[in-house]
Amino acid sequence: MGRRRDAADGAYTFDLVPDDGDEAGWPAHRTPPGRGGDAGAVVVHLEREEPLPPAEPERRPGHQRWFVAAVLAVLATVGALAVDVLGDRSRAAALRVASGGVLDLSVPPAEVWRIDADDRAPGGLVAVMGGAAVVQRYDDLHGVDLDTGLRRWSVRLPDRSSECGAGHGLWDQRARIQPARLLVCLSGRGEERVAVVVDSEGGVVSRRAVDVAGEDLVRPAPDGTVVAASWVGEADEPDVALLGDPSVGEVEVDGEIADGYDARVRLLDAVTGEVRWEHVVEFQPVLDGYRCVEYTDGGSAAEIDLHGDLRSAAAGDLLWVFGCGIDAWFTPSGERLDVASGVGPSTAGAAVRALDGGGYVGSSSGGRVGETGQGDLLLGPDGRVRRELDGHLLVPRASDGGGGDVHLVRAGDETVAVDGDGRTLWRRGLPLQALLAQAGGTAVVTDAEGRVVGLDLATGTEVWAHDDLLAEVEGDDVWGSVADRVQSVFTDGRRAALVWPALDHGSVAVHWVAVDVATGAVVWERMLEHDAWGIDLAADGRLVRWSPTAITGLG
Repeated sequence: MGRRRDAADGAYTFDLVPDDGDEAGWPAHRTPPGRGGDAGAVVVHLEREEPLPPAEPERRPGHQRWFVAAVLAVLATVGALAVDVLGDRSRAAALRVASGGVLDLSVPPAEVWRIDADDRAPGGLVAVMGGAAVVQRYDDLHGVDLDTGLRRWSVRLPDRSSECGAGHGLWDQRARIQPARLLVCLSGRGEERVAVVVDSEGGVVSRRAVDVAGEDLVRPAPDGTVVAASWVGEADEPDVALLGDPSVGEVEVDGEIADGYDARVRLLDAVTGEVRWEHVVEFQPVLDGYRCVEYTDGGSAAEIDLHGDLRSAAAGDLLWVFGCGIDAWFTPSGERLDVASGVGPSTAGAAVRALDGGGYVGSSSGGRVGETGQGDLLLGPDGRVRRELDGHLLVPRASDGGGGDVHLVRAGDETVAVDGDGRTLWRRGLPLQALLAQAGGTAVVTDAEGRVVGLDLATGTEVWAHDDLLAEVEGDDVWGSVADRVQSVFTDGRRAALVWPALDHGSVAVHWVAVDVATGAVVWERMLEHDAWGIDLAADGRLVRWSPTAITGLG
C-alpha cells in the first residue's frame, strides 16, 4: 500500500474503550444543565367542583362587539405565536444542515457528556443521523444521543473489518458533520463484501452481498450507496525519474506523466444492488505525480505505478474520486463537476466545495496552492457552470443557512458581492482574507490586517470592527495568517463563535469567543482545556469535540 500526501488520508479516526457507567463501555447518565429531572418543576393541581347553573347573561349594548373583538385579539395572539413557532422550526432546520450551524450560542460551551477512547479498539465517529452520533466500536455500531451521551440503539456488524461511512468532508475548514439519512457499512475483503444499511433510527434497512468483482475501489458513499471504481484502458509507461529519499516518505517526480489509465466509476444502491449511475473518467496529464508513486520494501524504495490506489471521499452528498491522473467530482444524481484542467495536488480537496444555499463553486486551478487560474466557477445544483468569476469565491466557514443568494468574491484588493447567477451586487475596496461566518444579513470577515469586521451583506457597509479580537492568536510559534489559525467557526444566526488554540497554555486548550453578528459586541469568552488535540464540530445543531482520546458533547 502506497503512502500518500493527500489531506483525505489524514481523516480523524479514533477508537472507544469501556468506561464506568450503567452499561459496559458507556458513560453513566449526566443530566445536561437545564435538561432532565424534576428539579425546579412547578406542578399545579386543579380540583373540579360540580358546576353551578349558568346565570342568565345580562343584555348590554356592545356586548357582542366586545366579545368579537376579544376573540379576534386572542386569535391574533395565537396566530403570532404560531408564526414564531414555525419561524423557529424553520430556523432550527436550516441551522442543523448549515456549515457550523448550532442551535444556541447564548452561553459558553461546557462538557455535558464524554465517551473515552482506547487505541486497542477499532472504530470511531462515523456519522451523525437522527439526533445521534454514530460510533463504531469493534463490530458494533452505536447511536449515541447528542444531548445526553446515552446510547439510543445498537446494530451488530458482520465482522470487525467493517468500514462505515461515507466519511466527513473537513478539507474546506468548515467544522461540521452533515446529518445523514442512511449509513452504509461494508464488511469483508476482496470480492466478498456485505453491505449493511442503517437508517436514522438505528433500524437495519438491508443486509446483502454486493457484487464488486474486479473493482479496485469499493467504499461506502453518501445516501445509502457504495462507490466502486476500476482501472480501464491501455497506457504506456512514463519516461520520468524519481528524486529524493523514499525512506523519509517524500519523493519528487522529475518529468510529466502524460499517459495513464482511465477509471470506470459506478455508484451502487446498497439496498437493491442496482447501479444508480456510471461514468468513465479519462486520464488527465499529471501536474504533480505524487498520486502515481508507490512505496515498496517497507517504504525504503519507490516506483511509478499507474495502477496506484483509487480513492474516494465525501462531503455531504458530494463525491470525490481520485488517483493517478484521475480527479473527478460527482453530484448525487451523477453529474460530473468538470472544473480542473490537469490533475494537481488538489490540496485538501479544495477544487470543489458545496454551497449551503445550493450549487457549488469550483476552482479553475484545480485547488492548487499559489494558482488562481482565471477565477472560480459558480456552478448550479445540476453542476453546470453559471458564471466564471473574476476572483476567488469565499465560502463561509459557518452559516445560518440564509443569504445563499449573496456570495463574496475576493478580486485582488477588492471585495465583490455577486448573486446566485454571478451578477455584481456591490463592490468595496476591502481586501478580505477569509469569510468566517454569514448570518443574520451580516458577513463576519477578516481583512489583511487581521481585523474581524462585520459587513452588511446587502450594501457592503462596514457595520462594526474589532482590531484585536484575535490578538491572542499571534505569536512566534504559530503558522499562517490569523484567519488560518482559527480552527472552527459556529453560528446560531444571532451570534458567531470563533475557536482557536491557546498556544501559551501548557496543556491542550482552546479559546472561544462569541460576538453578536449585528453589533459586533462580545457576548462571552471561554477557555476550555483538554487532554489531547482535537477539533470542535457542529453536528445536527449541537457541538461535539472529536479527538484521539474521546468524543465529547458540549452543551
